[in-house]
Amino acid sequence: NGTFSYLQPFLKCNMNAFGDHHVSFRIGDMHLSKDGNFLLCKTDHEKVLLMVTKSEETLKTYYGSHSDLYSYSRCCFSKQERYVYASHHNDFVIWDIDTCKMVYRQCNAHQKTLRDLCIDRKHGVIITASFDRTIKIWSP
Repeated sequence: NGTFSYLQPFLKCNMNAFGDHHVSFRIGDMHLSKDGNFLLCKTDHEKVLLMVTKSEETLKTYYGSHSDLYSYSRCCFSKQERYVYASHHNDFVIWDIDTCKMVYRQCNAHQKTLRDLCIDRKHGVIITASFDRTIKIWSP
């Protein structure tokens, strides 16, 4: 019949730290690690979550990438997965994946809001796209 009725959720994950049912944020972007064991989730608030796939466990929370309901929230892992990148209006931020310390903030990366952010794994550069109609390549 052309439908995917056989697809069923493998796991329904409660992302709240205390397991309560009221969620005060939404997920704007997600990326899997190269090995598929970790999931990076950018919220519409100031945090990025590093989660274990196939579980409800949040390993790390990275703070400082402010977004709102209307932002284009983006996140990704660095080439070697030692850093986490996330968009922040017209800026982007970088955290050390192990310490959760913010190591860099690129202010005014674009004149308008970032629309997308990704990593070129072959060359290790960050690529950003914006509503200002530009694409920029950044060398970390």
